[in-house]
Amino acid sequence: MSVKVGYATNRCKDNLNSRSSPFMLRVGWTTVSMPEERSMGDQDMKRTGEFNDCSPESLEDFLLEFAGNDDVLICTHGYKTSFDQALCTAAQLKMDLGFEGKVLCFSWASMNALKGYSADEATAEASVPHMNQVLKVVAQLPGRVHLLAHSMGNRVLLNSLHQLHIESLSPATFGEIIFAAPDVDEDLFKQKIGDAILLAGKPAKPEEQHSIHPESRVSTSMYANTGDKALALSQKMHKGLRAGKDGDIEVDANIDIIMCENECNGTFSVNHGYIFSEKLILEDMAYKIKTGTPASMRANLVPDDESENVYHFEEHQIKKKW
Repeated sequence: MSVKVGYATNRCKDNLNSRSSPFMLRVGWTTVSMPEERSMGDQDMKRTGEFNDCSPESLEDFLLEFAGNDDVLICTHGYKTSFDQALCTAAQLKMDLGFEGKVLCFSWASMNALKGYSADEATAEASVPHMNQVLKVVAQLPGRVHLLAHSMGNRVLLNSLHQLHIESLSPATFGEIIFAAPDVDEDLFKQKIGDAILLAGKPAKPEEQHSIHPESRVSTSMYANTGDKALALSQKMHKGLRAGKDGDIEVDANIDIIMCENECNGTFSVNHGYIFSEKLILEDMAYKIKTGTPASMRANLVPDDESENVYHFEEHQIKKKW
């Protein structure tokens, strides 16, 4: 089974684990193959298609033609991720979320190296203008555009949405926005999340666009895990809390925070890629993207006893080792 995946990347064509020179975007599409019979969360897949690049001048034309009138899901990866890994993850999410529209992988030039964390941080920051380019174009699409970022990729998405809001992009331009395991300073997340929230919430029906006040929508979600060992290390390095580990973020804004506690902390498990492997979480994200239903109305979630806007999966539901 093959899945078509679009891409926007600033990776070098001759060395996919380095930045392009000059540092610029290229767009195109490829295919990812996976078994016909597979289980949700199964990551046994590989890129089998060639890279079909378009000329830099046709970035806008490609993105508009690629999406057409369909909804679009834009996926942004985190630290230590190869181009092929990013493309395969985007294809996996399309299948596991049951997403019927187009999927686009925004792949910034991660070094894909354990010792490349600092370099990846710098490249992620430098990639924000490229994300801005993409989001400004897809904002013109008739369908809904959903945004999902993981780990360090949340820095690219969060900062881009912050800048686009400053530039007066219309409220409710995008559909659902999901921040998964964000490797983002907690205070910085608090400062900028309000801009993302205002840009989320585009309804399925165009006639509803102006009938829903931005402050009444809950179209922004964060999935976090107190047992995330990768973010624990990041927290130690930065000497500050990470949004995707603590989760208990007091913000005066409409955001659903879904805690994904792992009941099986294995010795060799870092508990950081849970959104890609845990069936219950994938099903929850799929339902959210498809229906827009807030966490307070999703049957598989229970509210936290102390913190507003924080929810947990029902006890003993998550048992798989990540």
